[in-house]
Amino acid sequence: MPMGVWLGGMVMLLCLSTLVQAVSPYEAVQRGNALYQQGQYHEAEQQYAEAAQKLPEAKEIPFNQGNAFYKQQDYGKALEHYERAMETPNPMLESRAKYNLGNVKYQQALQALSNPQEATMHLQAAMTYYRDSLEREPQQQEARYNLELAQRLLRQLQQQQAQQPQQNQQESQQQQQQEQQAQQQTQQQQQASQDPQQQAKQEQQQQQDGTQQPQDQRAGQSPQSDAAPDTAGTQQRQAEAPQMTPEEAERLLEAIRQRAREADHQRQQWRRARMHDTRVDKDW
Repeated sequence: MPMGVWLGGMVMLLCLSTLVQAVSPYEAVQRGNALYQQGQYHEAEQQYAEAAQKLPEAKEIPFNQGNAFYKQQDYGKALEHYERAMETPNPMLESRAKYNLGNVKYQQALQALSNPQEATMHLQAAMTYYRDSLEREPQQQEARYNLELAQRLLRQLQQQQAQQPQQNQQESQQQQQQEQQAQQQTQQQQQASQDPQQQAKQEQQQQQDGTQQPQDQRAGQSPQSDAAPDTAGTQQRQAEAPQMTPEEAERLLEAIRQRAREADHQRQQWRRARMHDTRVDKDW
């Protein structure tokens, strides 16, 4: 029965003779026990509180109150009432109160697992309460079982704390790698967006260099290129062209005149044909 709490109904029977003299507290405890068995823990706690006001010396009542708060997961109030119940001359009641205190500390450790140091503190307190309970009742198997559970969980937390620095280092390295990759991608994107602009600037610069190059050549600042005007070559080609004889020139001129006469004759024929097509005979 791991993490179970001992019910106060059995313990209440040990002080039955005391409660008989105070009928109202006894009836309140009986009603509280019935409500507790039905799972109505809040209503049961109210009945126990009424009995505790009328009979504060009975340590069994705060024990039952601690059980009701424990079932409602109000571990702070459960701890407070179990500590009151522990102040009793009855060794069995003291043992059961310490056992339940160990359960409260174990539950608090489970709630604090995100903070290993706090969880470790609660587990160590739980183990102390379980050992104290076993000293009072060595045959209590539930306390022995829960003590083993607490020790196992404590070892897991210690191993986790030992591995945490290495995990943090690995996570830090992974984060750095991701940041470097992100920076590289950003640089590549920026470079990709700047390349067209740089290429346009280079082309513009080349065009400017090309337009300025003839001036540089004339100034004698750079070697001659294909883009520079070659006036000397033109003069040379004109000088090297063959000269025509007067007879050849006359024949060429006559051929040009003949082609002109033929073209003029064709134009006249085309005009006469067009006028004939457009003429309309009148019928009146």
